Amino acid sequence: MYREEHATFAAALPAAAPDSRTDRPLIGFNLAGLLLVALGALGPLALLFSHVGRDYGEGWNAYWTMVAMHGGQGLYPVGNPWVANNYPPLSYYVVGFFTPLVGDPIFAARLVALGAVLACAALVAAIIRQLGAGRGWALGGALLLLAFAELPFGTMFALDNPQWLAEAQTLAALWLLTRTAPRLPHFALAALLIVTSLVTKHNLLALPPAVALWLWRRDRRAALAWCLGGAMLGGLAIGLVHHLFGLAVFVEVMGFARTVDPQNWIQGALLLILLAPLGGAAWWALGGARPDPRWRLLVTYAALALINGTLQHEGAGVAVNSHFEAMAVLVVLAMAALGTRRPMAGPVPGWPLALIALPVLVCAAFEVGDATVPLSLETYRDAPRERQEWARLIGDVRAAPGPVLCERLAACFWAGRPFALDFFAYGQKLRTGEDPRPLMAQIMARRPALLVLDRPPGSPLRQTRLPAPFMAAIRANYHVVRRLDDGITEWAPDRAPPRHG
Repeated sequence: MYREEHATFAAALPAAAPDSRTDRPLIGFNLAGLLLVALGALGPLALLFSHVGRDYGEGWNAYWTMVAMHGGQGLYPVGNPWVANNYPPLSYYVVGFFTPLVGDPIFAARLVALGAVLACAALVAAIIRQLGAGRGWALGGALLLLAFAELPFGTMFALDNPQWLAEAQTLAALWLLTRTAPRLPHFALAALLIVTSLVTKHNLLALPPAVALWLWRRDRRAALAWCLGGAMLGGLAIGLVHHLFGLAVFVEVMGFARTVDPQNWIQGALLLILLAPLGGAAWWALGGARPDPRWRLLVTYAALALINGTLQHEGAGVAVNSHFEAMAVLVVLAMAALGTRRPMAGPVPGWPLALIALPVLVCAAFEVGDATVPLSLETYRDAPRERQEWARLIGDVRAAPGPVLCERLAACFWAGRPFALDFFAYGQKLRTGEDPRPLMAQIMARRPALLVLDRPPGSPLRQTRLPAPFMAAIRANYHVVRRLDDGITEWAPDRAPPRHG
């Protein structure tokens, strides 16, 4: 019944009429988008196969990938206060599958992330086309998503992180759900993809309730079937994960204590401002109710994704990835709504396209988001020098005559050093009640032969990974022996007797 009714509404929707005046601003939009995407990708792609750690999480993910590749024993080390693993397991095995082909888990993960974001762009284009917009609008949506992924949200573009891999699975589910007349197999496969996305990265929470609310308004039996089927699939996934890893996986992933970071409130508010033009353009283009029920799904999903991402972003250590879900569905909503605007309403003027391009253009030129075009070009230009600097850093870590603690964990990973301290996770444990004395005693006694520290926080509101007393103890007992241009510093112990507070 739902399928026939849905098809009737979809058939009533008039096809978008071609209009040369409509195409002109779209052609300029797509050409500008193609140029921005190409320039924004230069820097990350220049370091794709380089031993240059671009982010704290790259080495962190690589260590856990290697654990997964060697049987998975200890993937969730509940009894170890020094390290933690609060990510679901699936991404480690995906990256581990490709690692032998590439020879390095960080390189393999970067390739997986790059392939995933390209898949997201293709899925965005496919959904826009499926909703009735033309090829130009679909291409524009794909380019817009890539531009957002590289510039305002560029911290994870072609980076060792599972977020885009999970997002690709979620968008594949959305593509199935926005077919003209989805059938039971489409809903079942969509539910399976949502479950696997949550076993890849557990923060994509908006689509399941959005589908439930959407169905509830049209067919309550279908909504109940969706909830029951999703619960069964989720239960099977939980049972399988428990069978493989025991209760430790739930203690580590679901029980990870996280403090609130005031700087994230500011960043989260800024991201909402950057996403607002997409919502504004979609609202203008929709122009009231449309008979096709798929638009209600997209609007509901966008609203829940914005709420979910904003709430998540309050936590320490949460980056712009909490808003990937909202950004992707808003790109779909805006470009599809513009591309299917009623012919009787006249051609789409240039200002809505200029409006939704404005956040990307501002972030391309100014340091508002995570990356800029000048920074990408600078990274591309300086890539050989960065490789040399990191080669010296890795050599120092490898040759250190004793334990090494790396805040930028890729340095220790590539040097063959063990994962001795998770600076972020241990810092969160210290802030939520862990005994600080064991680590403080090591620092005061200068037991680590070398420390590799990340750049200081960019704002006085942002937490350092370790609490301030530890940073003060490091400065009192260690000195800088090497500085890298990206802000990484090496610290060696002072030769004078240790200072005891």
